Amino acid sequence: MITRRHLFAVFTCVLAAFATTAQTAEVDGPWHFVINTDDGTRDAAVVIHSKGQALSGTWNGDEVPEMGTFKDGALDLSFRYNSDELGVTDTLSLKGKLADGKLSGRWSFTQYAGTFVATRSTAEKP
Repeated sequence: MITRRHLFAVFTCVLAAFATTAQTAEVDGPWHFVINTDDGTRDAAVVIHSKGQALSGTWNGDEVPEMGTFKDGALDLSFRYNSDELGVTDTLSLKGKLADGKLSGRWSFTQYAGTFVATRSTAEKP
């Protein structure tokens, strides 16, 4: 026999699953990242796909199967990136927050670091 306690437990699980999906869906889709460096800005066309808290997608057209995570409004990206400009491959890390429809925070790559801001893009561009 199904009791109120069982129904409440099922309802709570469904709400928790919906909340997690809704949160990660906030970052799904195309973004325009502006990376601030000591030598000026760099642009990146990024497409993010979420599955639970895990993120995958593309960075300037390159597939990134394991991009990072998004949880409780916090973005944590960390993946191997090849910089043609520097001639080096290393881990690119970006940590930031989603607020007012924008992602912003700090990035690091090799010995370089700075800030970034990302806004929604109108089209999925490579």
